[in-house]
Amino acid sequence: MGKLKKAGKEGSARKYINRNRAIKKLQVSLANFRRLCILKGVYPVEPKNRKKVNKGSTAPTTFYYTKDIQYLMHEPLLLKFREDKIFKRRLSHAKSKREWTKADGLKRHRPKYNVNHLILERYPTFNDAIRDIDDALSMLSLFAIMPASYKTGNNSTLNNSRKLLAEFMHYIMITNKLKKTFLSIKGIYYQAEIAGQTITWVAPYQFSQHVPRDVDFRVMWSFLEFYRALIGFVNCKLYKDANLVYPPKIDYELENLGVGLGALHTTKVGSLEVVQSIDDREAQLASGTESSVTSSQLKDKLASLPAKIDAIQKLESSIDAIAEKDASLEDTTEEPTTTTIADPYIDESHTSDLFKNYTFFLSREVPKYSIEFVVRSFGGKVCWEDYFNGSKQTGLNESDSRINIFIVDRPEIPKNILNRKVNGEKPSKKPMCLQPQFIYDCVNANMILSFDSYLVGKKLPPHLSPFVEYKQGDYVPKQQLAIDEYAKRIGFQGEVTTLETQDQEIQEKSTELDQSDDDDDNDDDDDDDSGENDIDGLSADEADSEDSEYDSEIEQFVEQKAVNAADSQDEDYDEHQAELEAEFGGVNYSKFKKRKTNSSPAPTSEYKKTSKIDEEKKAMAMTMMTKKNRKLYARMQNGIQKRSQEADKLNERRILAEKKQAAENNTKPAVKKNKSKSKK
Repeated sequence: MGKLKKAGKEGSARKYINRNRAIKKLQVSLANFRRLCILKGVYPVEPKNRKKVNKGSTAPTTFYYTKDIQYLMHEPLLLKFREDKIFKRRLSHAKSKREWTKADGLKRHRPKYNVNHLILERYPTFNDAIRDIDDALSMLSLFAIMPASYKTGNNSTLNNSRKLLAEFMHYIMITNKLKKTFLSIKGIYYQAEIAGQTITWVAPYQFSQHVPRDVDFRVMWSFLEFYRALIGFVNCKLYKDANLVYPPKIDYELENLGVGLGALHTTKVGSLEVVQSIDDREAQLASGTESSVTSSQLKDKLASLPAKIDAIQKLESSIDAIAEKDASLEDTTEEPTTTTIADPYIDESHTSDLFKNYTFFLSREVPKYSIEFVVRSFGGKVCWEDYFNGSKQTGLNESDSRINIFIVDRPEIPKNILNRKVNGEKPSKKPMCLQPQFIYDCVNANMILSFDSYLVGKKLPPHLSPFVEYKQGDYVPKQQLAIDEYAKRIGFQGEVTTLETQDQEIQEKSTELDQSDDDDDNDDDDDDDSGENDIDGLSADEADSEDSEYDSEIEQFVEQKAVNAADSQDEDYDEHQAELEAEFGGVNYSKFKKRKTNSSPAPTSEYKKTSKIDEEKKAMAMTMMTKKNRKLYARMQNGIQKRSQEADKLNERRILAEKKQAAENNTKPAVKKNKSKSKK
């Protein structure tokens, strides 16, 4: 007969451990235990049966996996925490005995540690780090606007957070990685795409912050400590892959002017600026301005740098030579050389140049830190007083001839912009002054929207979230429908370009057919039944006639496509106009849909045949489904129907609200007239 099993030795009771037992096992304080768990990525868990794990008690208790606590026992940071505990005890003893020299010596030799090994443990690959960088960027953005205090941290910590965040955003800006933006009450949401991973973070508005008293910043400090190391690793890797020197240089003259991202300047690895900076450093060492210890270390490093730079320059020259040979072999035309960034993750076809032809002048009240980041990420240029797109230009103001659009957030256009003079003369056209929301809406719509809705003094349209994906039957806001309609109107040229690509595909198919015909002629065993081999036997006149007929067919195909696109655009526009007229006429959206279905022309016989065929196919597919799939399909259809009903309700509410607002706007001037009559 086997022995009886003791309680708490096997099963879920052994699998989990509560927090008090874990602290006793690790022999650390509660604060250090929390800090260690945050740095190592160990989080509490919820057991399936709390009563069984907690020995019959249902009291609220925090549980961890026993394996995680055993894993923490071998962490080198435990030794550092114990050394720091001993340091604090010695420092308090020295201060209590008023031994100030001893206390100063202890402060200078305080034990230090870093969390670099934890970054490599938790993120073995670069993609893992990029995937988990959202919270890190949001935390750094929060501490970057905090004032220095005993709760938020010292100046060095906060300045380091600002520096790391600015380096990351500068990389996003110069590589055009930004995809979406959204202005919300919490802050400004940004979404970028790096190495195939989508990153979304929120940055608070840069106002003066009031630090609340009831917030415990010690837990946030632990997260910030880890996130600073993570962002440092990621920034270094990104700049290295882009063939840029890290860290980028900071122009302190521009920083004193209040310039944010524009104060950072990047240089390529192996460029003349890097070599010149090394020469200047050697000159400083030769003049004896540095100390003996640091100069000996720097001399050893600088002695090996010229060889490395020569190797890099030779590698670049060999790459250029290979590229020139390839270009000569392919007989491609030479293009003008531009300073591009060799980033392996940049997809040339998706790099955004939305604001390429625009130069924006930002007024004083505008959030420059955000608008400069967004505009320059999409190829535009930004300027304000004594500053132009990353460089200082003394004397620059609103009268510069390069400015296309003024971004103003005031009820009226400022007089200095209205009365500006370009090259000593007042321009004939009024300056184009728009509100800041125009930039964010253009980015989310991925096109330049109409200027009329964003003029200064006008009521702005709703700012829609770009992170919403509309499904079948969902309510689509009116502003989104208006943007889609505007895209259709101006998108006819885009349709022509797609037709040109179709023409190219047709030509490529024809060349493939010709090549296959040549292969068929060279093959002795092939038959001549295909009829394609007869093309080679045609005369020159017959071949020319065939080509002309082929070209005419393509032209007819393109013209027919264009006519169909124009007709569909007119139909969509007429339908939208009828819907708007019905709204302001007081007709409900559901009644309008019924009237539209009743007034629609009767379907033709061909249409009835195709619809019957489709219904029969659908019925056949339903009969072939299993019972489980049939129920799933029915639930899907019910969900679509419910969403469409809710969308109809929201449409009716919107129409009622618009009617009420229109009635109020119509009654306001009448009240003013009556008042004026009564005064008379």
